[in-house]
Amino acid sequence: MTNPLAKRADADLAPKTGADAAKETSSGFIALSDPDMTLADLDAVDAVLRSPRLSSGSMVEAFEDAFAVYLGRKYAVSVPSGTFGLVLALEVLGIWPGDEVIASSFSYRKTAHAIAVLGARPVFADIDYWSGTLAPAKVEAKITKHTKAIVAGNTNGHPAPWSELREIATRHGVALVEDSVEAIGSTYKGGLVGTFGDCAVFDFPSRWRSPAAKAAWW
Repeated sequence: MTNPLAKRADADLAPKTGADAAKETSSGFIALSDPDMTLADLDAVDAVLRSPRLSSGSMVEAFEDAFAVYLGRKYAVSVPSGTFGLVLALEVLGIWPGDEVIASSFSYRKTAHAIAVLGARPVFADIDYWSGTLAPAKVEAKITKHTKAIVAGNTNGHPAPWSELREIATRHGVALVEDSVEAIGSTYKGGLVGTFGDCAVFDFPSRWRSPAAKAAWW
């Protein structure tokens, strides 16, 4: 039996020619990303849609196991979003109301939102001009007796200076969380991002390297 999803994909993925190509070019529209969906991807979606469990099923469990192995972590847990993953990560690390969490001044608003949801106070530190990631010296200058964690991101896939941040976090006895929602597959000094902090959060929105309908991991 012909897979209708695969048949549709063949049409959607076919190179645009003639009037269709001219129309897309003349519109001036530049896509943020162009996800490469293979027939194997569509078959996997089809298998889930035909199964009795559309969420938290065997496919998710297999992906969790594979992702943990990929990072060399003991666990990988699927959650609804990167924001939710960050909230859980901070909660597990013991962040309470009144605590301070240092975060980048150049980041998505949901980072600060996740900190505030727990009643903690986001404290913004400045970034390195060239990489867009947290500047270690600026982070250390913001540490007080109330600081309990540092949330550092790999901005646009560019790894943060994890060696320096890890040293600062260890010396001051605070937790280090990797906000890797934009950086799956990026490396720093030969190691994958997501392996340097006490825990890491990944996201799979449509515009990144491994898109999903909506999913995240921590």
